[in-house]
Amino acid sequence: FALSATASSGLLVYFSVLSGPAVLDASNNVTLLGAGSVSVLAYQPGNSNYNAAATVQQNFNVSKIPQTIIFGALSSQKVGDAPFPLSAMASSGLSVSYSISGPATLSGNIVTLTGYGTVTVTASQPGNNSYAAATPVIQSFSAAPPDNTLVGLGFQNGSFEMAFYGLAGSNYTVQASSNLLNWQPFTNFILVNS
Repeated sequence: FALSATASSGLLVYFSVLSGPAVLDASNNVTLLGAGSVSVLAYQPGNSNYNAAATVQQNFNVSKIPQTIIFGALSSQKVGDAPFPLSAMASSGLSVSYSISGPATLSGNIVTLTGYGTVTVTASQPGNNSYAAATPVIQSFSAAPPDNTLVGLGFQNGSFEMAFYGLAGSNYTVQASSNLLNWQPFTNFILVNS
């Protein structure tokens, strides 16, 4: 943007950037280089008819540009699935970093499952001289046990509960035994989902 000022003498006013993230060109146009406080000095040195004018200093603040993170929902996974990449973008174009909690590890933007349960991923962008930090975006997904896995859920409401994970559309038979030697079919079912 251009600076302008007038002197009561009608003589040309000159400008100088005293401090802050800005530069001034020969046409008195200011280019902002980042966020912070900028001080600009206006002066008129006078001539053979006019004394130098008192200098005038003006200060203004440059705020950082806000940014947001676009990070879509993550699909459910199964232990044994191949590692997969995370993909989030900041509206600023700056790189996004990730942190993870739950049964998984993170190398750069690649997630590797280490067990089953809920995995939570946080996408962050801390900003720079021009951009403010983005609000972190948190996404969670479920990591299921591998196929043909029976998971004991413990005693709940006076009974023992368990979950079975397998291939959707497959036929399964669950057997039970009171002595771990003699097994009897307990139930038979076709798995509707994994």
